[in-house]
Amino acid sequence: MAMSSNVCGFRKPDEKYNKMKAVYDTCVFANIDVPDEVNDFFGWVEPNGIGIEVDLDEFVIEDSIDTIESWTIAVDDIPNNVTHIRFSNSY
Repeated sequence: MAMSSNVCGFRKPDEKYNKMKAVYDTCVFANIDVPDEVNDFFGWVEPNGIGIEVDLDEFVIEDSIDTIESWTIAVDDIPNNVTHIRFSNSY
């Protein structure tokens, strides 16, 4: 089974995020479908409360040597509003 790795960042929730999350939470609580516009905003995944996901692919340099995979992130280049970075592995 192969492993897939991903690096993404998050920026703080803004007013639109908070409104969309309120709609999302209300729909889930009421057991009704979440509107497509809200699902699109969150990338069709449950909002995590951390904030809005930011693609960091352009700031990540992947490197592999034998059986070691590594990622180097150009920290100075990451947008200033990114407050969290997530490293994810999936199988």
